[in-house]
Amino acid sequence: MDEKKPRKTDRRALYTQKIIKENFMRILESGKRLEKITVSELCRLSEINRCTFYLHFSDIYGILRELQKEVQESMIEFVNASLADEKERRNLSAILFASIRENHIFRVLSRYDLISPVMRRVCDYSKRLLSELCVKTKQLTRREAELFALFLVNGCAAVSEDQIINHWDSFKKDDVFTNKILDCLYSMIDFKAIGNALREKQIKE
Repeated sequence: MDEKKPRKTDRRALYTQKIIKENFMRILESGKRLEKITVSELCRLSEINRCTFYLHFSDIYGILRELQKEVQESMIEFVNASLADEKERRNLSAILFASIRENHIFRVLSRYDLISPVMRRVCDYSKRLLSELCVKTKQLTRREAELFALFLVNGCAAVSEDQIINHWDSFKKDDVFTNKILDCLYSMIDFKAIGNALREKQIKE
C-alpha cells in the first residue's frame, strides 16, 4: 500500500512528516531492525497519536518508501547534472560514493541493505537515459549505445561500491585513476552533444 498524503500539504503537515521520518531514522540508527519498529513507538517519540500518523503514512514501510524516494530523486538529479554539464561528467563515477558520504538517509538505509532497490532504479534510469541520448545524437547505433551505457553505469556503480566497502579512506586517490578510465570512455562520444540533447529533453518535459 502506498503512503497516504494529507488533505492539505501545509507547513504543519510537512513538519509532522519530517518529525516522523527523523524519529524513524533515529530508531534505525540505534540498531533496531526495521520489522521491529512499531507505529506506537514512533507515535510516542513524535508526540502524536495514531490517527495523526495514519494521515501521513499507511504503515512503517510507507515511511521507508518515502525515504527511498527522496534518495532516488536526489541521485537522479545528480545523474542529470553530471550528464548535462561537460565539466561535471566525471562526477558520474562517484554517484553512489558521493551519495553515501553526503546523504544521511543513504548512509543509514545502506547499513540495513535497504538501499539496493534505489540503486537498481537509478542505474536502470541512467542506462536508459545515456543510451537514448547516444542514439538521439546519432553517435552510436542502438546496440552500441546499450553496451556503452551498460559498461559505463555498471562500472561506475561497481567501483563506487568497492570504495564504500573496502577503500573508504583512499577514494580520492582511486578517483584519479577511475577518472582516466572515464576520460577514455567519454572520448568515444561528443559529450557536449549529449549535454545539449539532455537539456533539450528536459525543456520539452
